[in-house]
Amino acid sequence: MFKFLRKYNKLILAIGGTLLLIVFLIPQAIQSLSQRAATTGIVVATVGDGETVSAREWEQVQGEMLFMQRSGRQFFVQLGEIKEPAHWYLLAREAEQAGLVGLSPTAVATEEQLVTIALQGGVNVAFADRALARIFGVEHMLALYLNAGKLSDRRLLHESERLLHQVEASIVVIEADADASQAAFTEAQLQAQFEQYADVSAGSGERGFGYRMPHRAKLEWLAIPYESIREIIAADDEATRGIALRRHWRDHALTDGLPPVSTAADVPDIVRDHLINQLTQARIDEIAKWAADELQAPRRGFPQRAGYYELPADWAAKMLKFPDLADKIRERYSIGQPEYHAAGDRFHTMPELAELSGIGTATTDKFGTPRALDHLVGQAKEFGGSTLVFAQQDVAGPPLRGDDGSIYFFRIIATDPARRPASLDEVRDQVLADLRRVDHYDRLAAETGAIEARAQTAGLLSVAMDHDTIVHPPEVIALCNPYLISLGSFVSPLPVIGQNEQAVGRIIDHALSLPRDRKLADLPLAQRVIAVAVPEKLAVLVVRLDQQLPLTRPTYEQLASAVQLQTLLRLDELDGGEALKSAFSYDALTRRHNFVLNTRSDEETESDDAAAETAKTASVAPN
Repeated sequence: MFKFLRKYNKLILAIGGTLLLIVFLIPQAIQSLSQRAATTGIVVATVGDGETVSAREWEQVQGEMLFMQRSGRQFFVQLGEIKEPAHWYLLAREAEQAGLVGLSPTAVATEEQLVTIALQGGVNVAFADRALARIFGVEHMLALYLNAGKLSDRRLLHESERLLHQVEASIVVIEADADASQAAFTEAQLQAQFEQYADVSAGSGERGFGYRMPHRAKLEWLAIPYESIREIIAADDEATRGIALRRHWRDHALTDGLPPVSTAADVPDIVRDHLINQLTQARIDEIAKWAADELQAPRRGFPQRAGYYELPADWAAKMLKFPDLADKIRERYSIGQPEYHAAGDRFHTMPELAELSGIGTATTDKFGTPRALDHLVGQAKEFGGSTLVFAQQDVAGPPLRGDDGSIYFFRIIATDPARRPASLDEVRDQVLADLRRVDHYDRLAAETGAIEARAQTAGLLSVAMDHDTIVHPPEVIALCNPYLISLGSFVSPLPVIGQNEQAVGRIIDHALSLPRDRKLADLPLAQRVIAVAVPEKLAVLVVRLDQQLPLTRPTYEQLASAVQLQTLLRLDELDGGEALKSAFSYDALTRRHNFVLNTRSDEETESDDAAAETAKTASVAPN
């Protein structure tokens, strides 16, 4: 017996250890499965006649949202970006109820195409197949709505002539300027302007007026410059010279532009630079992971709700301070002191965060597609949160990588969600400036005839110099570019003004009114130059038509034979697609489907681990 034990002791130990490990893990596996079953059994929403939407179904919906983001394609251009999973869920449900999911001819794809699409979207083939069927079903539904009515050949030609006519024009933009007005306004006038637009976001109200305060935040962050790490690596001769350098040359010869190995020659500088860069990146990655773990450690075990941490009252004392983290990094990795920054002296808007040096353009791919600082902060819990990005005040965000390889750690230390200004005084300067811009514009609009006459006799440059502006180079202008029609009806953007259908329409109509039997260059400036007031932008355009580019018969016949032209004109008939957007808006779909979302219920226990599991499940390599 003892001989048997001695002979097979290693085998017995291996089998016994395996059995013990299985016995040890069984309770944890059962607990994990129980927790998973409980989570997926949560009712996320109700719909229709009392049907329930489980967390498992909701994970599928969120996975499809990530798939669409990662695929790199813009879906549902007529509706604009679908930002919320609930909106996508309702669109797909409506398409399924209409019997359109899986029936669209465009949903047919070969196995090779599916594998490629799945790889792009970071999912397996089965997931991509189901997601594409639902996506194309929704696109088919929208197309049916747009093409419900057909246009006659005569009307199609008549409408196309104006819509697809192009002109080449040089433009001077005279913008209203607050500094050009010394008008005084009473307190009552200021207060009236303030009250009218106090709840409107800047740029979205009439003439761009809006005084609602945007989301703002205060931050602190650490910066570890890539070059500072590289200099330390380069100074380490043991790691970057001698045998280590020769070995690196041998292992990477003929890759990344490195030359073939030669035992008779000295190692080229390009090889050492390659080794230094590789070691630097490895050290940066190591620092990022270690520092992230250090920041995570104090909050391990904290409960989470809907992906956000429930921080204790004494969290300010428990969390790892960034200056202390900087000291730890310096001591552990023998590098210079990481740069500590605190923008706690004032609140920053999201556009201002994007302008911060270094960190402003740094990104993370933790949440799928690369996201920059302003996007992460703008999606914070305190600003309404997001189902795809988890960020919150007093919790360090994921490490960010800069364009130059530098690494950044940040934390939101204070938030001021979008709100109505407390009083006129908070935005007094902006209100006064807007009223003075209106005063200056009114004077410009009244002088439009004189400005036009001046340009017709003295030229655009003289008018530009009179108003301290420039002549913009010739640009092609159209209500819709015939060569981009497959992308939809996009009015040509005007310099400074941007897209403005009314102004472009005035220019096109004037061009169409000119004699067709002569080139524009042969016509006098009095016929080719017009001034167009743009009250929405508080500006006056002075336009010189340089060349006509009419719709040709072959181009028309080619477009008329395709569905895009019919769709485009139907969109124009439907108020630029606003009717479509209204019919399939989240609010309209919610009413039609009797949909009630319960994502903030007390029962919800979704956490980062659950989100990670969902992403992991959806990201299985294509089979």
